Amino acid sequence: MGFGSCWFDSSPGQWFVARIRSTGFQPVKNTDHLPDLRSPTFRAKRGACRKAKRDSRRRICTAIYLWINHYVVSVHNQNTYDWRFRGKAKKMKESQYGPCGLYCGACGATDCSGCGSTNIDDYVSKCKFRRCSKERNIDFCCFCSDYPCEELDKFMNDKWPHHWTMQPNLAFIKERGHEKWLKARKKEWSCKSCGAEIMWYQNMCSCGQKLDAWDVPK
Repeated sequence: MGFGSCWFDSSPGQWFVARIRSTGFQPVKNTDHLPDLRSPTFRAKRGACRKAKRDSRRRICTAIYLWINHYVVSVHNQNTYDWRFRGKAKKMKESQYGPCGLYCGACGATDCSGCGSTNIDDYVSKCKFRRCSKERNIDFCCFCSDYPCEELDKFMNDKWPHHWTMQPNLAFIKERGHEKWLKARKKEWSCKSCGAEIMWYQNMCSCGQKLDAWDVPK
């Protein structure tokens, strides 16, 4: 049986035996156990084996990707506390609140020590509510006879989600006092997993705990 005839007329198993004979090796006498490479059963098994290998590689790659992503996000969030101040370390706020009812402890500004402090950024220095409360000698806008003024009402209901907390915050302060309010806000804006302070738009704590944060308005 020549090479050409076994290539076209014989099964792959018989062709394999013929090749061994032609090279001088001792052939296998019984070829019944050799698989027919062209049979549907063998092709199905081979396809299933290849699919299993692909799935295994895919699972390994996915696990590696998720681990790297988790690590990068965790490292990123260790120094990220607000969408405006990424990459800067957070400092403890000297003042934990503003007269408008915002909780400064959840603000990520690193160049401001709180609305009630002397170390403030440019945005806070131009705040009309801060200036007005000083002129009227009141700590919070809820104790003003004109509360809520038109400008404050507009500010509390704009597109920024953290501004929406001002009205319920002021109502809490007026009814129960600012000390209990500060205690409640500190608990609210702390990670339930590790207890670290969290910011208004922080999606993940430095410990890796996912946070139910607001989306930054466009």
